[in-house]
Amino acid sequence: MSIPDLEKVLQRGLADASRRLTDELARVRRNTTEHLDRYEVETREFHERLRQGYLRLAGTEPGRIVVIDGDRDEGIVAADIRESVSDLLVQSRP
Repeated sequence: MSIPDLEKVLQRGLADASRRLTDELARVRRNTTEHLDRYEVETREFHERLRQGYLRLAGTEPGRIVVIDGDRDEGIVAADIRESVSDLLVQSRP
């Protein structure tokens, strides 16, 4: 199994995640052909354990797993993602 050269973890606050899930539930209820995926139906505790696991992994491999604050403006988050990819490309040049 190959390991990616770069992974990004977008960290969002729990309140925002709850709001997004509520919005998604409302949207799915309006469209009877759509269903929630298995992660969307999990408990808050599950999501917190998953988040902690990703953050632990990022702590063990900070050069490969980049944690990005996803609670900021979309343009700033996108710029951080582009920067992390650009940094990797610069490092991988011969």
